[in-house]
Parts: sequence; structure tokens; C-alpha cells
Amino acid sequence: MRKATAAPAKEPWTRLFTALDAAVIGLWAVAGANKTLAVGLGWLPAILLGTLTAVGGGALRDVILGRVPAVFGGNGLYATVALMVAAVTVFCAYLGIPEVGIGLGIALALVFRLTAVHYGWNLPSGLDWQPHSKLASLMRRRPRPASRRGGKSDSHKEEP
Repeated sequence: MRKATAAPAKEPWTRLFTALDAAVIGLWAVAGANKTLAVGLGWLPAILLGTLTAVGGGALRDVILGRVPAVFGGNGLYATVALMVAAVTVFCAYLGIPEVGIGLGIALALVFRLTAVHYGWNLPSGLDWQPHSKLASLMRRRPRPASRRGGKSDSHKEEP
């Protein structure tokens, strides 16, 4: 009699990936914000570029892995975490304690992202808008072409 083998559980890997992803979001947001401040730009560009660096890096990773980028929804506050981390980093840098901002930013990303995933916190999604133009309504009502029978195509028709 053969023993049934269970497939390896995906739950531990999912939890590990979520924790690593949260840390990476924080790391990239901190790096983007600090680099922006280092070249002499102000606080607003630093927050925006820190957020964009974190979100863009995560989206690129997901595209390379063949997945839908996490920032497009269905997960716990991805870009919001990056925005908060970048803001905390910039705030600490303006206070003169950028090292604290780095540690605090990554810790904030871990805590906030993992809490959001655990409790299922999401931003509201958009409405399911449908186009209401005449062209769109014509496209929806257009009859489909009939399928061909016999397997011959037009390019191989014989001339009489």
C-alpha cells in the first residue's frame, strides 16, 4: 500500500515572501528618498521619488516573475506603505537623524504592511466603469462573423 504524499504547504512561503516584500518596500522607499535628498532636491520630490522607487521596484519584480504587479490591487496597502516610509525617512533626515529614519522606515514598512495583509486592509477599488459612447455600444452589439466550414481559406481559392 502506497502512502499518499501531501503537496508542500504554500502558507509558510507566502508568509515569508510577504515579510521579505515588506522589508524590501521599506528599503527601496528609504533609498529613493535619501538619494533624492542627497542630490539637493526638496522634501516633496524626496517623498514622491522614494514612493516611486519602492513601487516601481516591486512592479518590475512581479513582471519578471510573470505575475500581476502587487501595486494594482488585491493586497494590503502596497503604495501607501511606501509613501509613509518615504515621509518618515524625509522627516527624520530634516531632524538631522537620517540613520534613525532608515531603521524606523524599514521597521514601519514591516509592521504596517504585515498588519495590513493580516487584517485584509485595502484601499477602496475603483468603480467598474464601462464606456458609454456610441462607438462602444456599436462594438458590443456587432454580430460575430460566421465560422467557415470545409477548412479552406480565401487565399487558396481557385480562379474560374
